[in-house]
Amino acid sequence: MSKTVRPGDVREALGRDVDYKVANDFPLMRSAIDRGIPITELKRKSALCTDLDALDAGVAAALGLER
Repeated sequence: MSKTVRPGDVREALGRDVDYKVANDFPLMRSAIDRGIPITELKRKSALCTDLDALDAGVAAALGLER
């Protein structure tokens, strides 16, 4: 289970392109959870925050919500 999953692997498995990805930054996520604070308060410019912001915007747009 330690194999890296690439977008091409997901495309092959699902039969379509990947819409969103979320960076695997376990130490940052764990630290935020342990402290009970948002990830953005620890490291706003991280790849994880960027990916979560894109996911949030995409879901909001699909639901017709403003962000």
